[in-house]
Amino acid sequence: MLIHLLAAILAALVASPQQFTRVDGLAVDGQTVAVADLPPIQRIAILPDRTTGRDWGLPYLRRAVEDLNRTSPDAVFCIGDMVQGYTRSVEEWERQAEEFKSIIAPLTMPFFPVAGNHDVMGGTRRPDDDTFIAHYRRVFGPLWYTVELDHLTSIILYSEEGLFERRARLSDEQLQWLSGALTAAKARGKPIIVLLHRPLWRIGAVGWSERVQPLLDAAGVKAVFAGHFHSMQRDESVGGVDYHIVGVCGGAIDQHPLSGQFHHLTYIDVRADGTLRVHHSPVGATLPDDWVARDDQDRVYKLRFDRDVLTWKGVFPDPSMASAPIVGEVELEFRNPLDVQVEVSLEQVRAAPGPWIVPNEHFLSWTPVDIFNRATHELIGPFNISGLDRHPVDPGDRTQIPVRLRAIPVSAPVAPPPIEFRVKLLDRRSREIPVFMPLRLPIQRIIPLPDRLESATPYPICVWEPSPYDTLEENPTVRLALERSATADALLVEVRVPDSVVSAYEDDQRTFEERRDDPLADAVRIQIGTTRRSVDVLTEPFAGQTFGDACEAETPERWPNNAGWTQRIRVPWPGGRFDPNASPTLNIGVADNDDTYHTQWRWLSPKSHPARLMLQPSAGRR
Repeated sequence: MLIHLLAAILAALVASPQQFTRVDGLAVDGQTVAVADLPPIQRIAILPDRTTGRDWGLPYLRRAVEDLNRTSPDAVFCIGDMVQGYTRSVEEWERQAEEFKSIIAPLTMPFFPVAGNHDVMGGTRRPDDDTFIAHYRRVFGPLWYTVELDHLTSIILYSEEGLFERRARLSDEQLQWLSGALTAAKARGKPIIVLLHRPLWRIGAVGWSERVQPLLDAAGVKAVFAGHFHSMQRDESVGGVDYHIVGVCGGAIDQHPLSGQFHHLTYIDVRADGTLRVHHSPVGATLPDDWVARDDQDRVYKLRFDRDVLTWKGVFPDPSMASAPIVGEVELEFRNPLDVQVEVSLEQVRAAPGPWIVPNEHFLSWTPVDIFNRATHELIGPFNISGLDRHPVDPGDRTQIPVRLRAIPVSAPVAPPPIEFRVKLLDRRSREIPVFMPLRLPIQRIIPLPDRLESATPYPICVWEPSPYDTLEENPTVRLALERSATADALLVEVRVPDSVVSAYEDDQRTFEERRDDPLADAVRIQIGTTRRSVDVLTEPFAGQTFGDACEAETPERWPNNAGWTQRIRVPWPGGRFDPNASPTLNIGVADNDDTYHTQWRWLSPKSHPARLMLQPSAGRR
């Protein structure tokens, strides 16, 4: 009863925000949902400091202006330090001021500045040098003032009054003005915030807690914002007032973002009920709607999904069969299916990847880190593959790329080394698009067959054609033996499969031809080929079924803690007798279904180069 009650409560919680009309619990298709009485929201943005240091930060400021025009806040406030300042040259100050104004000129919403120390301080070091205060008021605006928006009142303070005396202060004159401004703002009945450049609440000489905080509390101020430190941080709230310090947008920094130092914008959403929600957005987090065009994406798709774009023209010997180091070369053919020239390169993957840098943008892509699958990447092994520097390929051309490699002998078979093949092309904006095409080196398995499974060497069943759907489980292994009798031979197969979720799906009624490439259950496929005959077998261990040619499949044995399973299969040899002169080959695939749409295959050998079989000396005829 309690379970049903909890289920009903959960269903109500899920359904109630959607306001859908339902019949028998099912949402009615084609209905119209009216959403009324949404609370109005006032959104403003804050540009943090842009100064100290060289002009390398200006591109961040320019990109922030693009971000602001895309996010469209109702107004933009700058927290101060708009010019480098600290100069004795009025002409240089004016040049810097005009540079800043030209960068923010494309803003499509009102802009309100806050005076910072760099904006008003001159380079003479004289306490009475107020030259640039007058220039600031002429070029940018007043030192302290109020901005009344529809749902918000913003009060701007001047935090640099004591700058020339080398001590921070808030004059009685400004404090008196603040008191009147707060009284007027409270009477207006809208949420109130205060902005200033230097966080004066942290400076004891100012007497903020005694002189200013009571005024803020009485007026019901929601939050105070400052900058100056070039490090974003959240101070403790005092009473009902939240305190924020923003970082930089174009200003100088030299530390990791987790220290608070990164180029960002700050957004404040003000709801009609007076609630404030503050969030920060890294610069460059918005993109135009035509950031990627259809014709450029079509080219990427052709590279990834056209047939025969990449073809191995050879196979490398298995180091487990070698007694001395192997040095060799195989060819990888690349066909350029595009109407533009591309450049190709390749390298062996030797370590877990880092994030991708997105050229000309201010963000990273963590996709390569997120999708990296340690279970399918053999990063440490006997192979040493030479890389290929960028090589141009004209439209429609084919090129043969020599892949040179060296391998040392190993005592046991290993998985193929991963290779990253890259294709780079220019898009319509002249940006270089990298297309990543993961590969595995083809290895020619040569497997000696003993007469008993207990004497057989385990071989890995691997990913040869990588897919983003590959599971995270370790590779299965297989042991093989040749059973010989007076009348016929049979191949003995034992697969060991790490698999935490098994799938049977007994309801599958499809034929062997319909299911052999895409079973709906966990499956093992065995393909034997000779110059005379071939055998194709599919077993679905947990459905207890076999398809294709005749075989005998034992009931699978589950491992402890449901970590995997083992199955033994006996397949009559095609034609009755194993004949080494008939070029016998074998491939074995394990399909891990996990009750999902995407069945994932791993194979003993590349499909184009099945394993070659031979008799172990001890497996002679009886």
